Amino acid sequence: MNDSVRAPRPCVFVVGDLIIDIYVSGSSTRISPEAPVPIVLSDSTKIFLGGSGNVALNLLSLGCDVTFLSIASREQEAQLGDHWNIYGGGIDFTLVRPFPLAKAPVKTRFYSDGHCMLRVDEELAPKLTHLYRTKIDTAIRRRAKRILKDQLFDAIVISDYDKGVLSIDAISALVDHSEKKQIPLFIDTKKSAIGCLGPNSVIKPNLIELNCLLQGSGYNQLSSDSISNYDADPSLCLDALRSVSKITGAGTVVLTTGGIGAFVYCRDSNHIEAHKTTAQQACDVSGAGDTFFASYISNWCEYRSPGVACQAANYFAGCAVKTTGTYLPAPTDLYRYARLNGGAAGIVYVEELAEYLHLHLPRSERSEYTLGFTNGCFDILHPGHIAYLREARACCDILVCGINSDSSVQMLKGPTRPVHGEIYRSQALLALGSIDLVVIFSEPSPSQLIQLLKPDLLIKGGDYSVDNIVGADYVKSYGGRVVTMPLVNGFSTSNIIKQVMERAD
Repeated sequence: MNDSVRAPRPCVFVVGDLIIDIYVSGSSTRISPEAPVPIVLSDSTKIFLGGSGNVALNLLSLGCDVTFLSIASREQEAQLGDHWNIYGGGIDFTLVRPFPLAKAPVKTRFYSDGHCMLRVDEELAPKLTHLYRTKIDTAIRRRAKRILKDQLFDAIVISDYDKGVLSIDAISALVDHSEKKQIPLFIDTKKSAIGCLGPNSVIKPNLIELNCLLQGSGYNQLSSDSISNYDADPSLCLDALRSVSKITGAGTVVLTTGGIGAFVYCRDSNHIEAHKTTAQQACDVSGAGDTFFASYISNWCEYRSPGVACQAANYFAGCAVKTTGTYLPAPTDLYRYARLNGGAAGIVYVEELAEYLHLHLPRSERSEYTLGFTNGCFDILHPGHIAYLREARACCDILVCGINSDSSVQMLKGPTRPVHGEIYRSQALLALGSIDLVVIFSEPSPSQLIQLLKPDLLIKGGDYSVDNIVGADYVKSYGGRVVTMPLVNGFSTSNIIKQVMERAD
């Protein structure tokens, strides 16, 4: 299959406030003599792109081609180095310096034994950005105009943390361009007053931002109780989102509400879609809004459906809150979402495997995760299978399971087997949650399948010695590993069948 068969990557232009996030981690065993505070012995310092930079990286990891514009000093640009590259791709970035002291805000977080102890922020004083407002606007608008003239985009994204990069006039200029060229514009802004958006625009406030917009224009605010009571009385949510659409001019309003989910209002239909999320334990919510925003945009570019985009955004934001620090969707996350969304079948025949891998698990992304493979008949699932597959899944990021077809099982086990058909057995394996893909093969051994898959890990039960595992020499030849898993004693499909037959007699 040629790459041309795959859908083209959306081209997205992102402009807004770059924020540099620094995480200093260490441990603490004593209290400072100067003050009753812990002394943190630092052992690592990590730098991440935050703010609009995080949105841009999320879009890149979600499969978009990203062009980025913001402000940073020369020292900061050098400090960021290759942070613009991820998963084999990179952002086409432009960092301008409208005046000598211009720089991106910096947030430094200090962690001790996994707990955040302190955050220190560095940013330009508002009076300084006000003093150089004209120079900032001129630099941003001139460079944005040049970028938009030289390249065609599927979306324009404004990620405005209100740190001085974008004024209302600069946003208005981008809105005018989006309307003139009919390019969808997506905006996430901290500004409490904005009335320059058009029907082609999507605005994504959280509840605090939504209420700031409502309060600034004299409308009633929306309470969290009203959101929780949406199913019984949706009118308050509808009134609030309709009002924000009227205040800002945006054609679509996407309200994010943390653990409850998101609500999408479209002015054309005057209707709200509620997209609830399941309750989950949040580890770190920082950056989850950026992930939601980027996921919404990338999926909207593909499907042109606010509902589909919102479902994807909820999923990846859910992944983000489970991660400490900045999260970027990994190839494994994209694959699993495609599976959940019906875009990638969880069961294929070996003859379909090469095409399936090309579309959903391409070789170019394989360095970003560990792929494991195991195989068997799995005719009647029992506790031994379940424990074995759970342990196998813990060894890798994606686990592929090869199962013998019905004809293959008959050759190996005799004419009375299998008890269950190949599709049933495949569905049962997927239902366990430890298997990401089931491949059905008809040959007596999985040798051909292993060569097609080329796994990083070849996994079998402890009743096999490494020398007797099919494909072991091949996997080791390219640097892969062969591992055996301990078995739970007392369980086997043959014994289960024998016991059933004896009881029937």
